[in-house]
Amino acid sequence: MKPNCRTTFTRNPGALEPLDGLRAIAIIWVFALHVQYLYGKITTLCLGPANSSILTVVMYSLQHGDIGVDIFFVLSGFLISYILMKECHKYEGKIDVFNFYRGRVLRLYGPLVIATAILAIFIGKIVWLTLLFVNNIFYGENNEGFVHTWSVAVEMQMYLISPFILIAMYRFKYDVWFIPFIISLISTLINAYFILETDIDETYSRQLYVKTWSRLSPYVFGMTVGYWFVEN
Repeated sequence: MKPNCRTTFTRNPGALEPLDGLRAIAIIWVFALHVQYLYGKITTLCLGPANSSILTVVMYSLQHGDIGVDIFFVLSGFLISYILMKECHKYEGKIDVFNFYRGRVLRLYGPLVIATAILAIFIGKIVWLTLLFVNNIFYGENNEGFVHTWSVAVEMQMYLISPFILIAMYRFKYDVWFIPFIISLISTLINAYFILETDIDETYSRQLYVKTWSRLSPYVFGMTVGYWFVEN
């Protein structure tokens, strides 16, 4: 946890600075979406009547603020791929999977434990689904107050499979594009099934928006770009 605290105030020499700008855009976009969702009337008061062209453009942008979440997953996939591909090159296609998992858990668990502990004081219970990184699977079940941490669970679940995807991409480099294509295709087909075969209004949050399989495409796209960045 000490290295994590240090990097909050100091930048690593090898940090990719342009990514900070993309992070800022994603954060502001997602934040604006939630503000609009909760306090929509504020937008109307500030920008004018509902039929104004300015408000129409702003509202359309805010309502698609969930794209900022996908930007986060693209960046996450890129960074994980960038880190692990450098390790693959250094150790001839090998990745210390346990060390990778340990680093990811320590990086996420410290702030998460503190936040859940504070929440437990107010609601009188510990949100175990959040601490076990499965609250996106059991979305909304006994997880009062912390449902918004579903994205952390999705990231952790993606971390579990990332080393194996990258090892495969490293070893089958001549067909490297085939691997992310198949993963994205599977993700798309699962999403299409839920959209076509179920009541989308009832299942959108539980079966699509917060599920790992629906977020694989942006994450794998980021991994592919990270792979290409290291290789070239």
